Amino acid sequence: MLANDSPRAIELALDSARFLSGRVDEIRVEKHLLDGMRAADSETASDCLSLAAERDELDLALVFGGDGTILRSVAAFDRREVPIFGVNMGRMGFLSQVEPKDLLPSLRRLLDGEFEICKRMKLDIMLNGEHLGSALNELLVQGDKIGKIFRGRLGIGDLGDLMFEGDGIIISTPTGSTGHSLSTGGSVVDCELDAVVISPLGALTPARPLVISAEKELLIAPGDECALAIDGELVAKGNRGVEIRISRSESRTTFIIFDSDSFWKKLRQRIGG
Repeated sequence: MLANDSPRAIELALDSARFLSGRVDEIRVEKHLLDGMRAADSETASDCLSLAAERDELDLALVFGGDGTILRSVAAFDRREVPIFGVNMGRMGFLSQVEPKDLLPSLRRLLDGEFEICKRMKLDIMLNGEHLGSALNELLVQGDKIGKIFRGRLGIGDLGDLMFEGDGIIISTPTGSTGHSLSTGGSVVDCELDAVVISPLGALTPARPLVISAEKELLIAPGDECALAIDGELVAKGNRGVEIRISRSESRTTFIIFDSDSFWKKLRQRIGG
């Protein structure tokens, strides 16, 4: 189990542990959450083990939080395709499946095998040949200096280069197309497709968002100092002349879902219709 830092997450984790104890082989919990569980109910927490996300073999990851918490969990598992089941404690909860009130009935359905598996594509991000991480939502590249125009060159496979200048550029997956990319005018893309959305951020040149095949590798060559953020987390800074390469990852993020139409239902709630 993984969660945000809220007291409510501790309550839900304890409820889950009470229900799952004796029904599953092991319950592993990330450290900060396990510490909170032990402080609140040491007896229930005694049935849980500490989680090492980077190496433990897991059948399922139960995540309590908003989309940010789920994205952090995805990053913790890196290229390991651990099935994730999200309990929404945020606002829209695009990546979650159920609300807290539905927790125990949902756990029963999981144990009974009443669910589907959904796989989402990710993007591998390389900086001068070093793997920085994999993005489930997006990569943001922007200038390192606030208020300064950011210039760069974008290479799209064998299609040639595009020059851009503005506040930055967002390279998004279909999953991330409903996030920051959408707010900049990018297209919403069906999560079942393998595609990449290129969205200029505050562009000064007449640039428009593009949707391209995920088969094509992208190369960003910044003309200025830059900062790189993967799924909302700053991961690196680069100087002029660095190479940022983006390609479809061989690994995918696996979600456990009950409703195959939940993405579109949540999208309609957000943008209307």
